[in-house]
Amino acid sequence: MPDSRPPFLTVFLLGRIEQERAAGWDDESAIVRGVQRSGPIISWAGCIMAVAFGGLLSSSLPLLNQLSFMVVFAVVIDTFLVRTFWVPAAHGLLGGAVWWPSRGRHPPPSRSRDEAPGCEDASQST
Repeated sequence: MPDSRPPFLTVFLLGRIEQERAAGWDDESAIVRGVQRSGPIISWAGCIMAVAFGGLLSSSLPLLNQLSFMVVFAVVIDTFLVRTFWVPAAHGLLGGAVWWPSRGRHPPPSRSRDEAPGCEDASQST
């Protein structure tokens, strides 16, 4: 069976969410657990890429300075907005429709958010 995971940093996030879903967690819990476990990897990778591309800012060529600024800006936006907020939000809004390519590969969820330690709602803790 071919692997249908997307490439690069998304594989850390969506791959982890898919693993949590395959372990029996419902969609919401799998998203929360996937972001918790892959968030530091994604953040550090984005920071390393931003620093590496930021080195071009010290160039004396204006074209390289502009290109470097645009790439660093795009990496930071992708790392801290897209991968951290927008992908999980879209994943949560789409719910079970996200799993259509692998329908039938994973059993239905057997565990819910209530069983996940560290995934409590803020409203429940007050």
